Amino acid sequence: MPHDLINQAQQVLGRGESNLIDVLPKFIERIIDEQLWRECKTKEGEPFQSFQHFCEYKLWWGLECPIDRMVDYCKYSESCTKLLLSEVPALAKNGEIGNGRSSPDNIRATNEYGTSPTYTLKRLKRDHPELAQAVINGELSTNAAAIQAGFRKPSITINPDPESAATAIRRKFGDEFAHQLAEALTHEI
Repeated sequence: MPHDLINQAQQVLGRGESNLIDVLPKFIERIIDEQLWRECKTKEGEPFQSFQHFCEYKLWWGLECPIDRMVDYCKYSESCTKLLLSEVPALAKNGEIGNGRSSPDNIRATNEYGTSPTYTLKRLKRDHPELAQAVINGELSTNAAAIQAGFRKPSITINPDPESAATAIRRKFGDEFAHQLAEALTHEI
């Protein structure tokens, strides 16, 4: 029975078992592969709109686990991670909620914006599907894809000593940028 597998996944998540990262990905892969979540309903008896909806919905109808956390729990299973990332829906167009409907109150859930990897992947799926696929395939991180898409600017963390800061700047942005920065700093002093 498919619900037995879902119940096992719920129990592993609910108890926070020590073998969670070993056991959970196997359950999640089957739940997604066999589309078992589609057979479940919300507390109100409505079908789940997406795997993410099922994943984040409260126990005992869903898994009550934010999709970001689920991806983190399953990160050591490449196949499960790929399935999970494939199930993350694209971000709706501005002014719309899922399925092209207009949002009546323009309110977003807290996990639907910002710099979280899931939000970034949703935005990539909407605006740059080829980069989203590269993230799903493990070819790019969500951050690297967001930089390529122009959503983010490249950044670095530097140590406070001038030698290591200069080395980090040259490595990340090149010698010419380092010279321009040095000249700009000279003019400010």
